Amino acid sequence: MLLIHLLPFNRDNYPWCVDIISVNPENAEILSQSRIVVTPPAGICPSPTYAVSFDCDCIEAVRKTGLNPAAAAERLAMIIKNHERLVFSGKRAYLMFRELLCNLQMRNVLKNKRITSFKSIVHAAVSLKGIYYPQAWNNIKKLGAETGNTDNRYIRSMYAVFKDLYLKAPKLLSYFVNKSLVLDTAESSGKIILGIGEDSFFIFTPVMVTSEYVLGISIVKEIKPLVLPVNGAVCYTVSSAINTSIARELKTDFEQIKKLHAESSAYLRTDSAEYLMLMDNLESSIKNESEDVLASDEYRSTESMFAELSEWFEKDRDVLSADEVCAHIARASGRLRTAMMDYLYSEDYPLPLGYDEVYRDIVSARISNARDNMVAELEYATAQAEKNSNQQSLQRLANLYRYLSE
Repeated sequence: MLLIHLLPFNRDNYPWCVDIISVNPENAEILSQSRIVVTPPAGICPSPTYAVSFDCDCIEAVRKTGLNPAAAAERLAMIIKNHERLVFSGKRAYLMFRELLCNLQMRNVLKNKRITSFKSIVHAAVSLKGIYYPQAWNNIKKLGAETGNTDNRYIRSMYAVFKDLYLKAPKLLSYFVNKSLVLDTAESSGKIILGIGEDSFFIFTPVMVTSEYVLGISIVKEIKPLVLPVNGAVCYTVSSAINTSIARELKTDFEQIKKLHAESSAYLRTDSAEYLMLMDNLESSIKNESEDVLASDEYRSTESMFAELSEWFEKDRDVLSADEVCAHIARASGRLRTAMMDYLYSEDYPLPLGYDEVYRDIVSARISNARDNMVAELEYATAQAEKNSNQQSLQRLANLYRYLSE
């Protein structure tokens, strides 16, 4: 299995920096790791304003590990060839990687490979295990830090999270990694619908998603595990983040909701009888669709509910938007009011509150230092080029000055 994270060093994407860790999913051991920097055409360099966001000195990375496109293509092809599954840090990294492969004329290298979003795997596993703090779910680096990872590289945080999940819940991880039960995008896993009313509430926590089923915990006044056969991906795209102020505005007993939700943890602990029962019966209750399940009132009511839902959904629709889920819950639940939060892992996920105040000075200093260092380098390089009358170097330096001025 190959963990992949991609960094563009400026707004034009060149140089590309590909961080890779090859890991054995059967024992969570690192087989190899590398940082491959695909160097750009002459005259394009890392941007200082981009450089401050990354975990390395971009210019130094280009110097030490930079490869021309031909050499980078050969190395990437060799690495990818030896791995069946490629796990990207997120959808954006996957799209950038495809763009890079197109630039390197390697369009077919991903053919027959199993592509997965690492965020989707982590979020789905977190939904079941409850290993991490909810406020850290949107940031893999935070998850890695909670496992004791001290390396600032994003790819190392990915590995730290993977290893921690392997050590704490290997059986669980096998479902998400080896059996490919999680869909490939972050939108398809780990979301919660939260309906709040005057004296009632509904929470559904999906813990496993396939193209045919959603397995999750349903909390409606009482706590019970529930297996829901679904027609496509239905009604589970709302974030699990519960906002206290919104709940209070709806005059809801928010603390009671949290208490009852916490009580469902018996189904989320791998050492609990409830969890073992849930997992041991998974194949018989889902894949084989046993006669007992098919004949149960609960199954019939679930079937009729989703039959009604399928008439409302557009055909060939996999994932609902937040507005669509909200509208459906409002219509289907009568007076039951709804509260829905931001999507986790959306591309425009907001920065944490207080980010500007805490990091403004740090970021400003890094930008200033990076700019000063680059200016000093350019001045020295210009002086040397003028001294040696090197017209090619002077032209490249002129390109750099023009790029930086933009």
